[in-house]
Amino acid sequence: MNILEELKTLQQQFNPPEHTKTGDSYISDAVTYSALYRAGCDESVINDVLLEPVEKRSEWIAYFENLGVKK
Repeated sequence: MNILEELKTLQQQFNPPEHTKTGDSYISDAVTYSALYRAGCDESVINDVLLEPVEKRSEWIAYFENLGVKK
């Protein structure tokens, strides 16, 4: 078996952990932190959001980004 075949076999066997999958994709701590920082959130709020489940991060980012927007 050559290396490419071994890699294909490994890729087919690999299943990412459930906690890293969301509707769109995984949102890392760094992306979440920078998005909330740009939205003007305090560091304590950002740290609290980082403790939330990964699936909720996009919702929190959207909430804080839209918080200061006038309709």
